[in-house]
Amino acid sequence: MLVRWTLDGLFGLRLPAIGGPWEGLTLGAAAGLGYAVGAPHPAGGGMVTPHRRERLVAVLLVAACCGGAALLLSASGRPMVGGLVNAIAQASQGSAVALAPLGALLGEPEFGPLSRMLAAAFEGALFGAGLTFGLTRRPRGGLGGGGLGVRS
Repeated sequence: MLVRWTLDGLFGLRLPAIGGPWEGLTLGAAAGLGYAVGAPHPAGGGMVTPHRRERLVAVLLVAACCGGAALLLSASGRPMVGGLVNAIAQASQGSAVALAPLGALLGEPEFGPLSRMLAAAFEGALFGAGLTFGLTRRPRGGLGGGGLGVRS
């Protein structure tokens, strides 16, 4: 809402509804599902901390889940970042930013539905991969060798 108010107040750009709790909930649920399925389950409980091949599998599975969720969100008319950038570019007169060339690569005359959905899937997959890669990173060294300085 802050972005919409700023663009409207400063530049007079009126954009369609962008982002919100449902998009965040959907992407978060997709990331959680992908991680729950893709991460190893330690015997007897404990923290799920994949590494090496297990980490790669978790990253790829969360990326696939988030990409699929973003694709479905875009197909239902909820724009992701690419759709938002395109909406801002269309609302701005004389803007040099245009995503129509992406649509042309797919045979669309402009940044159409197929372009939006593929861009959204790519954005969602990057989000999921980055999130999982970052959350499963194991610090080297650190405080007391445990990373957080906590010893058991």
